[in-house]
Amino acid sequence: RAELLTLRMATSLKLDSAQKEKVSRINLKYAQKMDPVIQGTGSKMSWFKAFRSISSEKEAELKSVLTKEQFAQFQQQQQEMKDELRVRRNSGEPQKN
Repeated sequence: RAELLTLRMATSLKLDSAQKEKVSRINLKYAQKMDPVIQGTGSKMSWFKAFRSISSEKEAELKSVLTKEQFAQFQQQQQEMKDELRVRRNSGEPQKN
């Protein structure tokens, strides 16, 4: 999962090799942090809080690696994904992988 995300980010954000290496480490670190949350049996609220906390930490690290323009583009892509998920959830469409 982290490797695929890194490849997508490298392409869409036009990362240089140093950025790609750092982003890869960040994505792996936070994928590993997220695994127990995803596999957990807690409530939706506890899952959501953990997800938001981990995502905020990850964004802070990414912000230190990406240029202002790349980070703005990253945030825009994240918002587009959230919007798409919201639409799918409301329409009952299956999620794309």
